[in-house]
Amino acid sequence: MNKTEAINKFKAEFPDIAEALLAEGKAGVDVEAIAKDAHAKGVTEGIAKGRDEGAQRERERIQAVHALSSPGHEQLIAQAMFDGQSAAGDVAMKMVAADNAARANKLDALKQDGAKLAEVKPGAANLPVATDLSHLPLEERCRAKWDTDEKIRAEFTDLAAYTAYEKAAAGGKIKILGAKTQAA
Repeated sequence: MNKTEAINKFKAEFPDIAEALLAEGKAGVDVEAIAKDAHAKGVTEGIAKGRDEGAQRERERIQAVHALSSPGHEQLIAQAMFDGQSAAGDVAMKMVAADNAARANKLDALKQDGAKLAEVKPGAANLPVATDLSHLPLEERCRAKWDTDEKIRAEFTDLAAYTAYEKAAAGGKIKILGAKTQAA
């Protein structure tokens, strides 16, 4: 841009200042000093405006990242809020990736547990045996005996039949000839 174009651009953008400069120039005022002052003022105002706009954009970025807050991602959110560069979209993608990794780890753990459970055979050898079950309700005592005693599972068709038998025996409705009554 040549000098004439620059002057015309200045006149178009700042007509009041251009008119004042022309008037003062005609009166013998130092135009260069005025131009330097105007330039310095423009630079100062530009810096202030840039700082304000930058601060506003940073506040908006931090607020957008903070709005993504969810349980399990507190550390990621805190770090992203104050690193000065992480955009909300980038943080959201990191959160999804972290959730997917956690789900994959949980799935692997469940598969491993399932494989271990597949190896467990029903019966007393796999379960701890409580010797005194009298503090448990009748249904729970029946369940514990059913789970641990192979003879009971062989004698009764299912847990419900065994539980019904024990309820009847506890109520005195059943008598076993030639044997002592068993307490459940």
